[in-house]
Amino acid sequence: MNEELSGWKLVVGDVFRGPNFSKLLCVMVGDGVQITGMTVVTIVFAALGFMSPASRDRLFTGMIVLYQFLGIVSGYVRSTGALPISLFFTLLSLWFCISVPLTLLGGFLGTWVEHIQFPVRTNQFLREIPARKYPSWLLVLGAGTLPFGTLFIELFFILSSV
Repeated sequence: MNEELSGWKLVVGDVFRGPNFSKLLCVMVGDGVQITGMTVVTIVFAALGFMSPASRDRLFTGMIVLYQFLGIVSGYVRSTGALPISLFFTLLSLWFCISVPLTLLGGFLGTWVEHIQFPVRTNQFLREIPARKYPSWLLVLGAGTLPFGTLFIELFFILSSV
């Protein structure tokens, strides 16, 4: 039985290879999860009426507190105006007393989780990736312009009708 090697069979041994800058990737993913969680919870609380979007100081304070407490998730995955000095020290103490310990606790809990077992072995040698036809910035610009333009126009009509 002679099977032709094509499609996924060519790259199945390269899929689970670790990235080059894995520690930086872990930090970026952890921070992204923390910020996304803070945003989603803030929007849900604002939609349910717990935090009024009209009261910017409460909303901003809620976002900061949520960001601090979601440090545990970040560790597990791994202003338009001047601030008064008292608020600066309050935020600094919140950071070191809440966010840092929760991030460390999340990282500690993450080390106890069973390691992922990949379903296949990785190839010993790297597969050569062909060069791109177009630069990355052009692809990002092209792929982002259409959805952004559509959303902008729709939101413009929605907000102008309100």
